[in-house]
Amino acid sequence: MKSETLIKQLQLLLMRFGIVSSYSHSVNRYGSTMHALDISDFGSFEVFYESIGFSAKDKERKLERRVAKGRARSSFLNVPVIGSWVDRRAKELGIKRRQFPGITNFFHDERGISRSVFNGVVRTFEDELARARSSNDSSQRLALLQGTVSQLRMI
Repeated sequence: MKSETLIKQLQLLLMRFGIVSSYSHSVNRYGSTMHALDISDFGSFEVFYESIGFSAKDKERKLERRVAKGRARSSFLNVPVIGSWVDRRAKELGIKRRQFPGITNFFHDERGISRSVFNGVVRTFEDELARARSSNDSSQRLALLQGTVSQLRMI
């Protein structure tokens, strides 16, 4: 869809039904920015199918087949954390982006991440904390690392 406002309003409307969706945008081959919602969680698929559905017959058939297949292994709920905050902390602490492979859109607040991917982010900060403790880093950096790891573990 071309309207970012409309797609974000739709995301809020879906959330009222308990449907978890991810927002993304891209530029198509004509140079227009397109906005999209993605429903990854199987429970949300079911609610969408039962409560909303599609008016287009081909889309409704695809949705029906997807729900009939059952739960997919990739079904997940996004972890409620702001990626730009995690990115800022990593930069403040000198942690390189390459230590977090494949989650650039998360850092730009364009996508959420699953619990398993988030656990990898937390482990990266924990590993950095362990290195800082063994290498006599500054007390300020050590305190910031400890605070960050503590906050991430609470999530």
